[in-house]
Amino acid sequence: STINYLSENERMLGYYNVESGMEIMVVDTDPFSLSKGGGLEDVSLVKKYEMNDEDYDKRKGTLRSWMKANKEKDPNWTPPWNKTNKEENEAVPGPESTVGFNIGDRCEVMPGGRRGTVMFVGEVKGLKPGHWIGVKFDEPVGRGNGTINGEKVFE
Repeated sequence: STINYLSENERMLGYYNVESGMEIMVVDTDPFSLSKGGGLEDVSLVKKYEMNDEDYDKRKGTLRSWMKANKEKDPNWTPPWNKTNKEENEAVPGPESTVGFNIGDRCEVMPGGRRGTVMFVGEVKGLKPGHWIGVKFDEPVGRGNGTINGEKVFE
């Protein structure tokens, strides 16, 4: 239920005795606003930046260049995340680990606060055993194009 209308543009927010936990609904009446027609909410209206492999290879200080440099120094080198020094008895996440996640849900991935849409929920051939959640990020971060080992899991 509405407690108060914040109708006086000259007043500071503190004037209205806003308290922690309250929600503020803003109605944008500006016909030239960026938010008109979902411009700030509908991510399909945002042109995504994509970089081809050739341009990415020219960049310095990337993960790919770091891995390449380490491989040149030692052909048997493997990245630290590929090492198999984890406990042998590591529990495999079952279907209960993905309860409440549905395809099409919006989510925020931590760390980093990256936002996106859940595109896949389930087991993935070619990854460690367990149940996985595939996320299509709003911004071009990570390698999340829905492909695992050359096989398309989601678009």
